[in-house]
Amino acid sequence: MNVRELAHVDEPPFLKKHSATWSLLRLRSIYEVDHSRRELFFAAMRENTLWHFDQNPTYRRYCESLNFKPERDLNAPEDLERLPTLWVDLLKEVDLTTLHGEALMVVSSSGTSGRKTKITLDAETVIRMWVMGRTCFEEEDLVSNESVDYILFAPDPTHSSSLGNAHFFSSLAEFAPARSTLYALSPKHGGELQLEVKKVIERLKEFSTSGKSVRLIGLPVLIAEVAQSSPRETIRLGSGSLVLTGGGWKGRVDQSLPKDTFRRILKEAWGLPPERIRDLYGMTEHAVHYLECRDHRFHPPVFSQIRIVDPLTHQPLPEGAVGVLHLMNPGFTTMPLGSILTADVGRMIGTCTCERRTPAFEVLGRGGNAPHAGCAATTLGRLNA
Repeated sequence: MNVRELAHVDEPPFLKKHSATWSLLRLRSIYEVDHSRRELFFAAMRENTLWHFDQNPTYRRYCESLNFKPERDLNAPEDLERLPTLWVDLLKEVDLTTLHGEALMVVSSSGTSGRKTKITLDAETVIRMWVMGRTCFEEEDLVSNESVDYILFAPDPTHSSSLGNAHFFSSLAEFAPARSTLYALSPKHGGELQLEVKKVIERLKEFSTSGKSVRLIGLPVLIAEVAQSSPRETIRLGSGSLVLTGGGWKGRVDQSLPKDTFRRILKEAWGLPPERIRDLYGMTEHAVHYLECRDHRFHPPVFSQIRIVDPLTHQPLPEGAVGVLHLMNPGFTTMPLGSILTADVGRMIGTCTCERRTPAFEVLGRGGNAPHAGCAATTLGRLNA
């Protein structure tokens, strides 16, 4: 069963078993938070933690080594600060899979050092990720019943079955029916990938002439390369067109552009207004991908929480202070990834000028060293120089 088929499942496998989680995931107005919603988030996190504690001996031993027992220590929302946190790179060293033999797929996030994180996804987890992603896109009116043409700056996932961002970018092509799909990265000998710049530009010219809407999805460095190679003022994409980026500039830091510069280049090349160019922040190890608001800031939806913490003490930092991102979400049933400490640097920036009421946060740098480079760097590393 693929993602498209799972999207139409009426009753997820854990609907009754994890009722608090599904009550949380089915909320709307997801950037509004009040006491009852905070209580529901806590209930879902407790439910998820108990599931992994009971089912996963390795995770249970880890919790016990920290003198943590969820039934004793998780009684109120403020107790989530006591929840044992996993550093993402620990997953490269230890198998923390809870559900063995239940894998729908196994995806990897691999650093340039060669160490891989393998993330097991079962049908329940994939459905949860789909529901959360679709709700985020619905909130921004980016889900459409009208067919669009897609250009995915990734290899065809049928040829890169374990590469996390290939599946992720393909999943983003599920929020509007596909009239056609072009994968902009083609495999070559030795496992290398090649960006088909000329082929993408020719396809964009066709869309410009027809006025049809196109959605371009992928790594910003690759989309920028095509935009900068496009003939100036000759390609104007339809008003319903959209660019979605994710994965950052890891592996091509020397080519990175400020976000406002990136949006200006795309506007000059293809006539796209800024609100039709959105970035996403996320990682293979976390079930939520955060979609920029219209003012290009990230906000946690009701089914996640984000803190900026000191990388040494793990203590939360005040608004504006720079630290590392600590993410919480009850999405995974296959692995105990409810509370993870990333290698990504960011800060909370408080109230945003958009209509979202949850606090805004900014990602200042993705985990930049080789051990943290992630699947974006893996993709870029396979491109010809």
